[in-house]
Amino acid sequence: MAKYATKEAAGDDTQISTSVRVASMDSEDEQLAAMGYKPEMKREFTWFAIVSFAFSVTGILAGAMATFYTPLAAGGPVALIWSWFWGSFGCLCIGLSVAELVSAYPTDGGLYYTIKHVVPARWVPLMGWIVGWMNLLGQVACSASVDFALASQITATAALGSDYTYDAPNAHTVAVMMGCLLVHGTLNSLPTKYLARLSSMYTIVNVGGIFAAIIALLVTCKDKNSASFVFTHFESSSGWSNNGISFCIGLLAVAWTMTDYDATAHITEETAHANVRAPIAIIIAVVLTAVLGWILLIVLVFCMGTDIAGLLEAPSGLPVALIYRRNLGKGGALAMMVLTILVQNATCMVCMQSCARTIFALARDGMLPFSRTWSTVNKRSRTPVYAVWLICFIAALLGLLDLASYYAAEAIFSVTSIALDWSYVIPVICKVIFAGKVPYQPGPVHLGHLSTPINIFAFFWVAFVSVILCFPQSVPVEKTTMNYSSVVFLGWLILASGYWFYRQAQSTPYLGPGAKAGMLRVLSPSHSD
Repeated sequence: MAKYATKEAAGDDTQISTSVRVASMDSEDEQLAAMGYKPEMKREFTWFAIVSFAFSVTGILAGAMATFYTPLAAGGPVALIWSWFWGSFGCLCIGLSVAELVSAYPTDGGLYYTIKHVVPARWVPLMGWIVGWMNLLGQVACSASVDFALASQITATAALGSDYTYDAPNAHTVAVMMGCLLVHGTLNSLPTKYLARLSSMYTIVNVGGIFAAIIALLVTCKDKNSASFVFTHFESSSGWSNNGISFCIGLLAVAWTMTDYDATAHITEETAHANVRAPIAIIIAVVLTAVLGWILLIVLVFCMGTDIAGLLEAPSGLPVALIYRRNLGKGGALAMMVLTILVQNATCMVCMQSCARTIFALARDGMLPFSRTWSTVNKRSRTPVYAVWLICFIAALLGLLDLASYYAAEAIFSVTSIALDWSYVIPVICKVIFAGKVPYQPGPVHLGHLSTPINIFAFFWVAFVSVILCFPQSVPVEKTTMNYSSVVFLGWLILASGYWFYRQAQSTPYLGPGAKAGMLRVLSPSHSD
């Protein structure tokens, strides 16, 4: 058995060896030890639970509602239907690339850890730092954006129930978001087995809700739009004179809904047979989301009517809620909104769980301020409880942006995709560039000869979409309509850079993923809470 990365076993400046090939280990705990970490959590996610977790991250029914406005304004039916269709191919390439790396090195650090095996040794600390902080920004922004979306859906349901006499002001949405964060923080403080059961239960609601929406709309809508209108009608309300740019802005819907591919990777230390189950769960979730999401959007466009301007002025701020109201009546619309809220609640829960494991993984490598605290595993729940409540606090601060401007809050949606996708494709493209020069070994789930072209396409897709997601969603651009995602992203990188120089000036600098995990008290059971 490989030695554990403990302070007693390795001196302060000792780099832990990971020369043992993971695939040759008999025990998953030994595999984890060979990568530099001592197992801390129980492996209680089953096959169904891990697939449910991956599928819950996307939350199609709720994701379509939360992002429907942007492509509708960007190009009407054409942007709604075809931006999702074409965008799904790019997202699938990212998902396949992520799954391949997760299979090779299944740890709670996700693709952050794989940096150790895809770049030359001298670059590992710097590249690990960059990827780790990018992934952290994306994970935190994801947690904030999904809880904000849930709060918007709850207030929209209240507005619908009041026949729109209640107008759901921003302050109320923010207040509801704070309550949602408290609920999800409490759920994520529970033992893993309860989180696994909740994920399994919610995926049934997720899939059932999609088919319920599709069937209900097709049955009740008496005046469906023509196929020509659904698939070829372009109508931009964004103000952009260039229709191509306006159409591309609609990619936010698919980019946000189908991101956080590595969420499943961040619970691999709680999953049995993780090097097979986790990557396959990622692939299944991406494919199902692409197909079912596209079908749901087609049905919504068939049943939404032709008054796009009216939908964009929906009292609730959510056009899909108005589509439900017009076709299903008040009672049916409320029922669908409740289903949507349940699905979004699952997405919020699993995104926070993934983010907590990200913080835990980075902290045990000494990357974050107060790492000893954030890497502590509670001895009762066997979960990183302090990390959970740190997320709640940061997400609450981000939620306050909605009080300043709707577009400021929208920046959190955009930066989620930008930060997460770059944290994925940097290790992916490094694997291609340094092939044969680094100790990378593929896992049981790999792409074979298709790996390199898929990896390269994923990289260029992210480069393209990142630029688009930084564009203002409407013009002319004013202070309140500016897209602040690039400001948030660059500000975060400046913060991370400043802390890098401070950290490297210390007597025990950051050495990279898995190198100094043993120096933190989390690796000793006697130091758990």
